[in-house]
Amino acid sequence: MGKFDKEFIETCEKINFIVCLVIIIGGLIGNLTIVLVLKCELKDKKNFAIEKRSTFISSSILYILTLAISDSIFLCTHLIEDILPSISNQVFLLQLVNRSNLFCKLIIYFRNSTRIISSYLIAFYACERFMVIHFAAKRALFQNKKFTIGSIVLLALISHVLTSYSLFINGIRHVEQHEMGAQKFECDVLEKYKNIYDYIIFVYTLVGIMVPIFLVVFFNLFIVKILLVRKRKSLNMDRGGIVQLMPKSQSKMVHIELKNRAEMSLKSQAKCYMTKKNLYSEKVATVVLILFSVCFVVLNLPYILTWSLFYVPFKQGLLPQNDIYFRYSFVLLTETLHLTNFSINVLLYSVANKRFRQRVAKILKRSKKTKR
Repeated sequence: MGKFDKEFIETCEKINFIVCLVIIIGGLIGNLTIVLVLKCELKDKKNFAIEKRSTFISSSILYILTLAISDSIFLCTHLIEDILPSISNQVFLLQLVNRSNLFCKLIIYFRNSTRIISSYLIAFYACERFMVIHFAAKRALFQNKKFTIGSIVLLALISHVLTSYSLFINGIRHVEQHEMGAQKFECDVLEKYKNIYDYIIFVYTLVGIMVPIFLVVFFNLFIVKILLVRKRKSLNMDRGGIVQLMPKSQSKMVHIELKNRAEMSLKSQAKCYMTKKNLYSEKVATVVLILFSVCFVVLNLPYILTWSLFYVPFKQGLLPQNDIYFRYSFVLLTETLHLTNFSINVLLYSVANKRFRQRVAKILKRSKKTKR
């Protein structure tokens, strides 16, 4: 490795370390803010009264609340596994993941399981929004709190079972010669399981990330299509439609009648027995879903592609050495994007939800008053 290559990769790793540390700390603060605010909202008597009339609010809160918790756990595991060991090789607590075999297994296990949980939570949320919008008559079923909690618990159980392989194939091993770093030992796949690791990680990536991406894209496209069709129908009714072909004496009466029927039909399908606050919450839920979905797809796809095409062969020492460091720097960039996916929730939720911003402002004001 030339002097320029060495300096280049060291600079990239330093930048990646600082950026990832900032993203993790910011993501943990943001996700904990979501948990705190939504927990207060669930306890609020006024919102509890609204929940009695519409279970939608509670199902929306539960998905976002669980996503914030799952993302926080993932960020903590990434902090312990990748960031803290890079600070110092001498401090035992910072190197605990590379010194304790049991701790190593548990960290990777929870990292893999929470990544799947977070991915499928967005897919479940998209499915719920699609069912509610497309099958308005069955709204109560898909927005039921028990149904939502059952789905989340089932998802968590299945994810932990599927990723239980991490407890067996991972552990403390010697750092190989082609890998970078001054550490002698690291938490990674054990040598005797490397032959089957490629197949396991292929299945994990396919089932844990690619399938949720496909589901999220599928449901969001149908949601957008349904909303556009309804909007077009509503506009056609407003413009008069076929009423323009009738005599003026009859057109006004027919236009008013058709408009009233269209409004009643749309209300009965999509906004049945809903208060203004519930209508606002439903709109917010759809906007939040679209924002979460776009970021989920955009931030994860580059990471999956570079990880599959470069990082796995790199760990096996199969890549040529001529441009290996340039490719490795690109992997660091996509890893940062992937990490951002677990940290951006509070920003997206704040953009879409005015009430959330107001509640955060109230909490900050209360904290300032208590300090005084």
